[in-house]
Amino acid sequence: MTEDDTELIRAVKRGDTAEIDRPIEARPHVSCSDTQGWTPLFHAAAIGSTEIMRLLLAHGAEIDSHRETGFTPLFSAILSRHLEAIRLLVDRGASVEAPGDVPLARHVPSDWKHREEALHLLRHRHEQA
Repeated sequence: MTEDDTELIRAVKRGDTAEIDRPIEARPHVSCSDTQGWTPLFHAAAIGSTEIMRLLLAHGAEIDSHRETGFTPLFSAILSRHLEAIRLLVDRGASVEAPGDVPLARHVPSDWKHREEALHLLRHRHEQA
């Protein structure tokens, strides 16, 4: 991991939009990953920052990074209960399937107040795929 990668991931985790531009401009792609293998888009989805997510996607962030493990940015948004992040990722074409074609909808928390809306987004995208 380069210093620019570390700087970008730290800025994303802080939700610091102003500090993201320089490290983004310093690299040809934004799908670097930290020591856990998490990309900046994954971290942005975890904090629900759709502004940062849009910026990363505009700069070529891989929307389904780590799909082979099932731990994608969409999965992060689901577990973190960020409806707008889910909506953005689904609208941009994120896969709603985990490995083995298991629907990510099964991971939507049952006690979440936006559960039905999240399920609708995920199921509607599944039907379109």
